[in-house]
Amino acid sequence: MKKTLVFLLLILVGVSGWAQDNSKGYKLWTDGKLTIEDFQSRNVKSVGFTLDPVETSYLEALIDFKSEKVKKGNLRYYRPVSCTKADLLNSWYAPDYYTSWTVRYNQVIFDIFEASRREIQNQLNTEGADSYNKDYLMRVLKSRVDTFKGESAYGRDTSVIRDYEFKYSEMLDTLVEKEPVAFPGKVRKGYGMGLWIGYNPEVYFGKINNWVSMAHRLSFGFDFYYDRISLGLLMSIGPAGKLKKGDFYNDHRENYVWRQGEKVSSHEAMFKLGYTIYDGSILSFTPAVGFGIGGFEQKTGDYDSDDNPVTSNVDGFRVAAGADFGFKLYREIDPYNMVGEIPLRFSVYGAWMRLRPCDVFSINAGIKLSIDSWFAK
Repeated sequence: MKKTLVFLLLILVGVSGWAQDNSKGYKLWTDGKLTIEDFQSRNVKSVGFTLDPVETSYLEALIDFKSEKVKKGNLRYYRPVSCTKADLLNSWYAPDYYTSWTVRYNQVIFDIFEASRREIQNQLNTEGADSYNKDYLMRVLKSRVDTFKGESAYGRDTSVIRDYEFKYSEMLDTLVEKEPVAFPGKVRKGYGMGLWIGYNPEVYFGKINNWVSMAHRLSFGFDFYYDRISLGLLMSIGPAGKLKKGDFYNDHRENYVWRQGEKVSSHEAMFKLGYTIYDGSILSFTPAVGFGIGGFEQKTGDYDSDDNPVTSNVDGFRVAAGADFGFKLYREIDPYNMVGEIPLRFSVYGAWMRLRPCDVFSINAGIKLSIDSWFAK
């Protein structure tokens, strides 16, 4: 629920840059080769090693992932990007065992991480995040590092270090990152909801024009979605001019006869069922039907015990049919596979309402701005 509210409000969180890593005790592979200053000096005896320690230096390297926002037309989506970095606070060497090969040995490990990162990134760029098997790829990386450590006797066999330097130098020269082609494209939508507000004028036809004029109404509501099906509640209220004739309706319960020349308001509250026939990256088309209540009201000039104005209402059953034409101003797919959209919708529908004075026929042509959010399938 929290994630849905975040997307309904479109609170978009920016991603911090890799450049901040240096200040946090990290060194990126792209910052250049390792130096002895990148390692902490440690006495190996003080941490439980024997006089002939297995490891006389250690590089704490890792592959880090972040989400990068990508813009394409009206769509914003996130793709994973990675970097190789060394943890300078937890990388160390033993001064008593230091040689000119110490840094070169650890640089090879750093290069192995970077080569694996590029392979992973290329898989993400070309096949998408759904194909990314983190557990398997991390095990492959660990196997490569362990093999190198074993074959080089933890940096003692300098001929193996030379071979690996040459091998990974060539690999990194040829292993370039591919351009991202994995694009969300058309996303299948699952469950979701939306909130909207708009302007919904109503033009009346027939006998009702003897009493009231065109209504100018503020409309608002919410929708629940599943795939292409939508079920929503819409409410509208607004002025409908001044009453043209005084014999519109006699409210016997309130002993009030509606007065000619006094302002009249129009209102409706309806359930709406729609099915989206076309749902493209920019446009959508959704026929819909609705049913509920509608009517008119006029202030009587009296006040209740709480000093609120008393109104006289005439209500009736109301049905409507029409369609929404959507123009998507903004779309976003977040790292949690949620879809957010801000469409501007134009609606046209005809309505019939059964009132005590007369049947009411009308045409409604409105515009509304919606904020929608779905879970993608």
